[in-house]
Amino acid sequence: MLRGDVVEVVPVPESDSGAQRALASSTLSVIYESPGNLDMTRPAEGSPLIPLSGSQFAGFDQTHRIYLASYRGITEAEIGWQLMVRENKDLLGPLSAAAFQVDLGRDKGVFYRLQAGPIVDGGGADTLCLKLVARAVPCVARRPD
Repeated sequence: MLRGDVVEVVPVPESDSGAQRALASSTLSVIYESPGNLDMTRPAEGSPLIPLSGSQFAGFDQTHRIYLASYRGITEAEIGWQLMVRENKDLLGPLSAAAFQVDLGRDKGVFYRLQAGPIVDGGGADTLCLKLVARAVPCVARRPD
């Protein structure tokens, strides 16, 4: 699912449960971006970092963290985060979340990239992503920019 530049979510059958079904809801307009696309389209200087978990933190982009999804709106990113935490509290509960606003150009538009952290090191981010992917939650480990 993470191989293309930008992948629109396809509806998940009603028999599936958990965050994947909730995130596939058309009202969330969730997408998953490939690691290459994430690296090529970093937030522009001055792009807003929007804390979603109530914590204010400086330098979030200078920490190890995980990328979970992108959304068309900040409200959708907040709902997506809440749903993911509800279904994966043991893994995501201790983390803070933030959305980076990025403009992917005239054809694709503005997205809010949901990321969670901080995570102590790259190995921890990789391990966390492996656990989330095993639960059908897309995840990409991110290094400090």
